[in-house]
Amino acid sequence: MNKVYMIVQTNDGNSIGEYINIMGIYNNKEEANIRLENLNKKIDDRGFLKNSDSQTRYLYECKEVEMGKDIDLYLGGYSK
Repeated sequence: MNKVYMIVQTNDGNSIGEYINIMGIYNNKEEANIRLENLNKKIDDRGFLKNSDSQTRYLYECKEVEMGKDIDLYLGGYSK
C-alpha cells in the first residue's frame, strides 16, 4: 500500500471565510513531518503568524492518502 502525505493549510481569511491550501505532497512521512514542523514554527500557539500584525489564523495538518485509489476527502472551507 503506497501512501502520500499532504500538508494542508487552513486559514480563516481574517474572519471572512475559510481557505484551504495544499502546502506540499510527499511520498515520505518523515519529509512531510519536517515541512509540517517548519510551517508550525511560523505560527504562535493561537495560530497567528509570529512577528506579524495579520489577524489571520492558520492551522497546518498532515493528511495521509492512499495512492492510486479514488478518495473523497473533505478538506473543509466556507465563505460568508
